[in-house]
Amino acid sequence: MKIFILVFLLYIFPYNKKEIIDISKKNSIEEYHPIDQDYKFWTEKKNFKKTFLDTKSFSIKKYYSHNFFKHDDFGSFYSNGQNLFIPINTEKISLFSKKMFLFKDPFFSCEKIQYFDVKTPTSEIFYSKNSFKEKISGFFFSQSPNENTNYSIEYRNLNHKNEPNFEKNQKIFLTTFSYQDKDNYSYKLWGHYILQKFDLKEEIIKKWNIRKNIFFDKKKFIYNRFYINFIQKIKENRNKSFFLKTYIEYEKYSKDHLIYYKKNKINHFHLKNGLFLIFNQKKFNLEIGSILDKIYYELFSINEYNTKIIPKNKYIKNFSIETKINYPINNIFKFHSNVKWMMDNFKKPTSLQGKIILNTFFLSKINFLTQLKIYKNTINSDFIPIYLLLKNKDCYNNQRKNMLLFNKEQTIDFSLFYDKNYHISFFISRLDHVFQNKTEEMEKFLYRKSLKLYSLKLTTIHDIWKFQLHNTFLYQKNNSDPFIFPIPNFLSRNTISYKDNYFNKALSMQTGFSIHYFSNFYYKKINYPFDLHSFSSEKECFPNKIGGNPFIDYFLNLKIYKTVFYLSIQNIGLNYISKNNKELFIKIGFLWNLFT
Repeated sequence: MKIFILVFLLYIFPYNKKEIIDISKKNSIEEYHPIDQDYKFWTEKKNFKKTFLDTKSFSIKKYYSHNFFKHDDFGSFYSNGQNLFIPINTEKISLFSKKMFLFKDPFFSCEKIQYFDVKTPTSEIFYSKNSFKEKISGFFFSQSPNENTNYSIEYRNLNHKNEPNFEKNQKIFLTTFSYQDKDNYSYKLWGHYILQKFDLKEEIIKKWNIRKNIFFDKKKFIYNRFYINFIQKIKENRNKSFFLKTYIEYEKYSKDHLIYYKKNKINHFHLKNGLFLIFNQKKFNLEIGSILDKIYYELFSINEYNTKIIPKNKYIKNFSIETKINYPINNIFKFHSNVKWMMDNFKKPTSLQGKIILNTFFLSKINFLTQLKIYKNTINSDFIPIYLLLKNKDCYNNQRKNMLLFNKEQTIDFSLFYDKNYHISFFISRLDHVFQNKTEEMEKFLYRKSLKLYSLKLTTIHDIWKFQLHNTFLYQKNNSDPFIFPIPNFLSRNTISYKDNYFNKALSMQTGFSIHYFSNFYYKKINYPFDLHSFSSEKECFPNKIGGNPFIDYFLNLKIYKTVFYLSIQNIGLNYISKNNKELFIKIGFLWNLFT
């Protein structure tokens, strides 16, 4: 028995050891560890690639962008089961305070659509739920089959049902593709398709003397857009090159609004085709071309007897000439301009859009940016139109027959950046008003011919050991009546957070709280996307006055490998709408990255 054991140890064990070593040498697989630079995206607005996967740590900006629109809106809150948009005089979300006649999406415009370049296929699963019974789920997938091609698919769904008086459903589907010849960079093709569906059903109680009637405000919005862009190099000579760019954009949306047995509807169709010639010489870039717009919309109303239809059809055909110049004067100054002339129905130029930007670099950490914008008689600008409140306080009888139009805007913006942690900007804007009936409107509304807007914004980021202080302050003011153009004069968000890693960075933690504040102002209820465009048959009533008290959000985020778990208690101390504690809610969720 002992001899047998000895033979086994001397013969079998050495043989197994040798076999193990050989297998490990033959089948050794090097594990891939993703880094930020392997996962990038770019947009038409900022045509350079940025990383979108945060593989190292958390960021406050990404935390506040984990919502349905994946966007951090300073001045946007969630109160009593509904979105609360605070009007701000900035380019990013000024649409919420100025109301569009034609739909222009501040979250998913063509210039903001993201196109990706990933080293390995990457997926993302998102889910969140709060105590208001609102659920958000989403899925994202992007793959680059080869070095030249990429495509992505994204879907998000929001469902909120608070029986029997409130129900909300929102869906967004977005797919993108891009192809670029990376051998000699002679051509590039990219495009996207987006579908948005929004449904809202809300109970409204209206008292008529002793009687109390209950109505349901039903709104439905469907938006489709297809976009494709192609650029081709046509000639190259030494440091000079010529490109030809063309794009086609088609959008269609419809909106139904049923309230008080009255139905309002709008159908909108827009076809845009652009053709541009691009000249590049070293760092100098010149782009000149033309754009043809064909817009058709139907607008009608059906009364409670369903017998009378009042159609308002409009067909607009515009031809535009646009030029863009990018010129780095030297290592300190960079110049950019964008001018667009528009002709209505191929007549003489009726509209003008101009933007001039001078970027100045001092040393390596200081950047000073100056922007000048001039809009004149524009049809699709960012400031059409603002509506006046009539003296009649019955919001269901206000027909909005008096429309306040601004035909000219002049804006200058100064911004100073220091080391990516300090940003200060000063904004001045003047809007000139067009009087349809000058004598009547001046007597009835006592409104100024021009409206002046001012704003000062300051953002600071301080990293102290494992703590971070992220502060944003905004002061804004206008010379309008607070009932006509209501905005809070002061807004702030102050966030302090703590970050640390555990178990060899297998677990990362971020916790902290944000203090929000905005001053008193008369708030007009705004519901995206239904209130981004308006027509005369809709109603508006006097708003409530809110603000003046701070409130707090607490958050705890845990990241285990590639999964992030969220826990937050929001609106602590917020009681502007219903004067009770219904605004406070708890939110949980997770974000899971796969195939990376």
